[in-house]
Amino acid sequence: MKAAACQPMISIIMPVYNTDSVLLTKCLESILRQTNQDFELLIIDDGSTDEETIKVCDCFANISKNASVFHRVNNGVSAARNYGLYHATGSWIAFIDADDWIDPSYLGQLVSRAHGEACDIVFCDCYVEFKNHSVSNAFIPETVSHQIDSSNIREQLLLQILGQNKCYNPPEIGIGVPWGKLYRHDFLLSHELKFDESLKRMQDNVFNLYAFKQASAISYVPEKLYHYNNIESSASHKFNPNIVNDFAQVHESTEQFLERFEFDQTILQGYYSRVIQSIHPILRYYFFHEKYPENKKTMYSEIKTLLSKEPYITAMRKADYTRMPVKMFIYALLLKFHLFTLMRLIISRE
Repeated sequence: MKAAACQPMISIIMPVYNTDSVLLTKCLESILRQTNQDFELLIIDDGSTDEETIKVCDCFANISKNASVFHRVNNGVSAARNYGLYHATGSWIAFIDADDWIDPSYLGQLVSRAHGEACDIVFCDCYVEFKNHSVSNAFIPETVSHQIDSSNIREQLLLQILGQNKCYNPPEIGIGVPWGKLYRHDFLLSHELKFDESLKRMQDNVFNLYAFKQASAISYVPEKLYHYNNIESSASHKFNPNIVNDFAQVHESTEQFLERFEFDQTILQGYYSRVIQSIHPILRYYFFHEKYPENKKTMYSEIKTLLSKEPYITAMRKADYTRMPVKMFIYALLLKFHLFTLMRLIISRE
């Protein structure tokens, strides 16, 4: 670990855990090629057991005056990001995933806009990278100004973090991710914003609910400067027998957010949307997964039992289905009328 010679403009926090060495190298090289070199790179090795991953981290920390590596016991991505926040010294905070990469002007364009607009958060668009193609992903409509000074646009961003709605939905991934952004460090500290280490999933969405709600000003760079690597072998695609409880914790954390601030029915409808949306991955990665241990009769009985509990029963009852995109509207109706066999067929073909 190396100490920074002076306070950098930007602190880049990059958690790493057994990341493919080729992808990790590509990510690190894209950081070191930035036109703006006024940054520190905090590589948080979250207990990697892969020797190549550790070797790449140490190598880059040794060859770059900007980089430091912290080897820790594995404790999850949220703990790794919080550890990076604790050690960060920059005026701005950037989070980058270890298997993604950034354009050379990424930091330069974001920090230039951040200073020019005197904001707490600045974000850009991205490309979602699949194995054989890329998808352009804009987080807000092209008609929106780079200065997010409208309460209506702020509301749309919160709705996007919560879930699908008819306002605007990016083609691949929503704004609730921590990457593709700069956060003013003082802003995070003053509001005690950090990642909830008790959550097993969607920690970044909960973090950004608070950040986007409390930011005094948000700015937008309408350029696709971040490359998000959609890896199909990711842990999020695997059988997860704990997923029902994982989402129960997410819903509880979201309810705490909604109780802390005053919101109108539009945002509450966004929450109902999130709850209904969460049933899809629960079905895909547990009930409808090939590793599900019970028979179909038990499966359908357990799904019905889940839907009869909170917050699902209230969300299904109070949701305004007319506010949903068409695909989600159909999906919600299938759930409402317990057409699980048809849902299973649809999900198996996705």
